[in-house]
Amino acid sequence: MGGKEAFSEKLDSMFYSSSKPEVKTLVWNIHRTMGQYWHGNEPCHHVPYLYKYTGQGYKTDRIIKTLVDDYYHNRPDGLMGNDDCGQMSAWYMFSSLGFYPVNPCGGEYIIGAPQVEEAVINLPNGKQFTVTATKLSDENCYVQTVTLNGALLKRNYITHDEIIKGGELVFDMGSQINNN
Repeated sequence: MGGKEAFSEKLDSMFYSSSKPEVKTLVWNIHRTMGQYWHGNEPCHHVPYLYKYTGQGYKTDRIIKTLVDDYYHNRPDGLMGNDDCGQMSAWYMFSSLGFYPVNPCGGEYIIGAPQVEEAVINLPNGKQFTVTATKLSDENCYVQTVTLNGALLKRNYITHDEIIKGGELVFDMGSQINNN
C-alpha cells in the first residue's frame, strides 16, 4: 500500500469521500454510509480498525464511536444492514468492548475504543474477563492508555489466550487524539 502514511490516506479517501457507493444492479439497498464505507456490508467491518496499523489509531476510535452512536438503535429497524448470521451484532458487541478480531483466525484482537464503561465476560472456565473504560464520555472517546492486569499494554492487540485466562483490561479514555 506504499507504507503507513499512504495506507492511511487510502483509508481516508474511503471514509471521507464526498461520493457515495453506487450499486449498478439495484439488488442492494444501501442505507447510511461514511464516504464509500457502507457498514451494512459485513465483509468490510474490519476496515475501520485498519487505522490501528497505520500509527493513526485515533481515527479508528472516532469512527467506532460514530458507528455505534449513529448506526445501531434499539428498535426494529435499528441496524443499518442485514445481520447475516449475527455479524452486525457481533461487530457491535466486540466494538463496544474495545477490541475486534480483524484476523479472526490469528488469535489476536486489535485494540479499539470501548463504548461502555464496564463489561464482564463470564468465561467457560469459570473465570471472568472485565473491561473497564475510565473517563469515557462523548468527548473522551480516544484511547489514551490500555493496561492488561495492571501492566501497561505496549502493543495494539490482546490475545485470545489472555482473555481466556481471565483478568482485567482497562482503557483510560480522553479527549486528546493519540496515535495508538
